[in-house]
Amino acid sequence: MVILEQGKQLHAHVLSVELELTTMIQSALINFYSKCGSIKEASKIFDMTKNDDIVSWTTMIYGYAERGCSQEAINLFEKIPIVGLKLDSVAFIGVLTACSHVGLVDLGFHYFNLMTSMIKSMPFQQDDVVWSTLLRACRVHEDVDGGRRAAKEIHKLDPNCAGVHITLANIYASKGRCREAANVRKMMKSKGVIKEPGWSWMEVNDQVSAFFAGDRSHLQGEDIFCMLDLLASRTEIAIKEVSSLSNYVEG
Repeated sequence: MVILEQGKQLHAHVLSVELELTTMIQSALINFYSKCGSIKEASKIFDMTKNDDIVSWTTMIYGYAERGCSQEAINLFEKIPIVGLKLDSVAFIGVLTACSHVGLVDLGFHYFNLMTSMIKSMPFQQDDVVWSTLLRACRVHEDVDGGRRAAKEIHKLDPNCAGVHITLANIYASKGRCREAANVRKMMKSKGVIKEPGWSWMEVNDQVSAFFAGDRSHLQGEDIFCMLDLLASRTEIAIKEVSSLSNYVEG
C-alpha cells in the first residue's frame, strides 16, 4: 500500500530529526497507523509514549474501536482515571463506538449514563463538542429525548450546524417517527442549511481515487456504476433465492 509506505518514510524522517518525542507527533503517528490498519504498530508507538497526555490515549482508543479491537479500546478507556487523567468527549465517543461494534448494549448504556452525569456536573460551560458527543451517543442508543435535548443545546451555540439536524432526523427515523424526521429536514431546507457531501477514497494499483456522494465525474464512473448495479441485482436475486428456500424448508 503506497500510502502506508509513504507514511513509514515520514515516520523514519521524524525519528531522524527527533520529533517523535512530542505529543502531537506521537498522536498523529498513532492515528496514521490505525487508519492504515497497522494497529500493532500504532499500539507500539502508544506504549512508547509517556502516557501523560489525554490526546494519545483517546487517539489509541479510537484507533482500537475503528479497527474492531473493542475489548482493547474498553480496557484502555477504563485505565484513564487510574493514571490520573480526565475523561473527555473523544474518549467517550471511542468507547461507545467500541461497544456498538460488538453489541455490548448494557455496557454502552453504562458509559452513556456516566457521560450524561459528567456533563451535568461539569464545573465549566458545556461547549458544542460536549453536546455533539452526547448527541452521537443518543444516535447509537436511539434515545429521542436525550437527542432532542442535546440538539437544542447545540442549536443555541451553532444554529446552522447541518450535522445536528441530520443526526436528530436519523434518531427520529430509527424509532419509526418519520413525520418528525421529515420536519427536521424541512427545517434544514427552510433555513438554507446544507450538509457537505460525504466522501471516501480507495487505492487501486498505486492510484488513489476519491468519491463524493452523488458525484459521477470519475473517469471510470460508467464502469463503476455498471458494476454496482450488477452487484445490487445479484444481491437481490440471492436474497429472493434464500427467502424461497427458507419458505420451502418451513413448508
